[in-house]
Amino acid sequence: MIYNYVIIEESAVTPQQWADNLMSADSARRSVAGPTKVLLKWTGDTPASFNGLTVYTREEIIAEMKKSDWRLDPDA
Repeated sequence: MIYNYVIIEESAVTPQQWADNLMSADSARRSVAGPTKVLLKWTGDTPASFNGLTVYTREEIIAEMKKSDWRLDPDA
């Protein structure tokens, strides 16, 4: 299964975006640095609610998750 991802500030996530992604509000990955960003994902075509946002592939999102915004210890 191929997933697509977006990163968005948590305060800007709409109810439709929560509904269109595969992560619940409780299980979505959040950044450790403010403002808090969340990672949302889906399969298939990009939902209209994510139009205009940067869409990441699996490889691209892995690289993003290695950045200090997403890690408690940037050297880990």
